[in-house]
Amino acid sequence: MSVPLDKEACTHTNIFLAQPPWTITQQCENFARKKCVKEEDLINFYSLHFCLMNGSSFSLIIFSLVFITFNFRWLSVVVEEYLAEGITRISSYLGFSEALAACTLLAFANGAGDIFTALVAGGHST
Repeated sequence: MSVPLDKEACTHTNIFLAQPPWTITQQCENFARKKCVKEEDLINFYSLHFCLMNGSSFSLIIFSLVFITFNFRWLSVVVEEYLAEGITRISSYLGFSEALAACTLLAFANGAGDIFTALVAGGHST
């Protein structure tokens, strides 16, 4: 059974609801390793789900919860070690009160990710 060669191959309907249904091996080979792989993707979730976890949704949910927990823990360490320390130093250097530093510097730090994302996305041609 061949996989459609068009860009619509990676739709939910084609992957999960195809008639006749795809086997896990076919989904791993066709979608996770060929059709739905983008070189710029950091993590290939199709490969993770179909090839590594054999299509088990329970395993994917558990992995996702552990991954999200790890990311939030990592983010809290980064904020505690670098962001809070930087805001404290800048506010003491500029003579800001704690309330003013929280309103201005913390708001700037919150929006910095959006600014950097916009700058990076603006440099790519798609």
